[in-house]
Amino acid sequence: MKKNNLQLQEDQWLVLKVKPRHEKKVSDLLEKLGIKIYNPIIEVFRKWSDRVKKIKVPAIPGIVFVKTKLIDKNNFFYSSSIIGWLYENKNPVTVNQKELELLDNSLNNRSWINNSKKINIGDVVFLEHLGIDVIINKLGMSYIWASIRHSNIPLKIKR
Repeated sequence: MKKNNLQLQEDQWLVLKVKPRHEKKVSDLLEKLGIKIYNPIIEVFRKWSDRVKKIKVPAIPGIVFVKTKLIDKNNFFYSSSIIGWLYENKNPVTVNQKELELLDNSLNNRSWINNSKKINIGDVVFLEHLGIDVIINKLGMSYIWASIRHSNIPLKIKR
C-alpha cells in the first residue's frame, strides 16, 4: 500500500526503539534538537543492601515516542543509542495522540491490574485504563511483565 503525499507531510507519533537504559539520554538529545517526544516515566522503589530509594524508570523500556513527518523519519539517527523505528508489516508503527493520553492517564492512576484475580503466564489480560490487551510473560511479587498483544512492546506493570 502506497502512502499518499498528505500522509508523508503530516506530523504523526512514531515509535523509536533505543538501547536499553538509554531512553532518557535519547529523549534529552531529541528535545535539545527541538523534536517533540514522549518518554513515559514511572517511579519505583529499588532496594539495595543498605537503603531503599525511589527512582524514575521508563514505563516502556527501549521505546521513545517521537512526533514527526513520515518523510523525515530517517533524520533521527543522531546517536548510537538509537536502534531504529518499530515496524509492523513493513510500515512504521504510528500511535494516536489519544492513545498516548490514555497511557499518560493510566501511568498516573497506577491501578492497572486487580490483585484479586488469579493471573497465569500466557494469559491475555485487557488493561482497561490503556484500552489494550497484553500477554503475561512473567509474574513477580511486585511486578508483572507483559507484552502488548500484536506489537510485542514490553511492559512492566506494578501489582
